[in-house]
Amino acid sequence: MEKNKTKTDDGTRNQNSTNASNANIDRDEDLRRLEERWPVVQDSFRERYPKITDDDVKYNKGEFDNMLGRVENRTGKSRSALENEIRNWDNDSAKM
Repeated sequence: MEKNKTKTDDGTRNQNSTNASNANIDRDEDLRRLEERWPVVQDSFRERYPKITDDDVKYNKGEFDNMLGRVENRTGKSRSALENEIRNWDNDSAKM
């Protein structure tokens, strides 16, 4: 195979593009689910992290990712840790 070839003979590049597209869809779906879950866990979550302000958690529908960034900055937790905590709130909250 040539070094600068843009497409492989076996279609690997097309598969990589498909995988990236699927990853974006999966990420969007995951954020949508977290956004739907947020109202259920928000009060308890804010009790656990009292430094979070009202402004930190304000967001418009579809901008949940931006809100997570503000909460990430306020808590010092990684975005993935926050997402996992929201996703698993019922199980995690019983442990604390």
